[in-house]
Amino acid sequence: MLRYSGGDARKLLNILELVIEADTANPVVITDEKVVSSLQQNPLAYDKEGEMHYDIVSAFIKSIRGSDPDGALYWLARMVEGGEDPAFIARRLVISASEDIGLANPNALLLANAAFEAVMKIGWPEGRIPLAEATVYLATSPKAIRLMKESIRHWSWYGRREIFRFRCICAMHLPSL
Repeated sequence: MLRYSGGDARKLLNILELVIEADTANPVVITDEKVVSSLQQNPLAYDKEGEMHYDIVSAFIKSIRGSDPDGALYWLARMVEGGEDPAFIARRLVISASEDIGLANPNALLLANAAFEAVMKIGWPEGRIPLAEATVYLATSPKAIRLMKESIRHWSWYGRREIFRFRCICAMHLPSL
């Protein structure tokens, strides 16, 4: 179980829960074979509250960023089958369109927003279709993250300047301690 959890306590507890639920014996004796068998029976386990949630969302975004529509659809399906909130998925698509694609394809943000609105209007399960369409569109769009990197660099510079300005104003108006 330690090897499969990668040292993550939440993953370890999820694996332990899978093994215990799969065994009807009382008390449950955990063996390597039972762990492997339980993980093979439930390879699509999805924990919306735990670390796996963020791992899968990260893989979804990285597939889009890496221009891999098949991979992105796979991770989308994992989230959908795991019961992820459709609005959460749609927000991630809007963020990806803005951060990863940006001005390389200005229509990407329009399409991601349209998918978000469609999901909110038509609901589930039909909302899977616009999410899948937007996922493939974003994954196959050209990427332009330079704007995002430059924005971060400038925001960082602006933030340092404002902190310095704030400190100077405080020094002028506050008595010495």
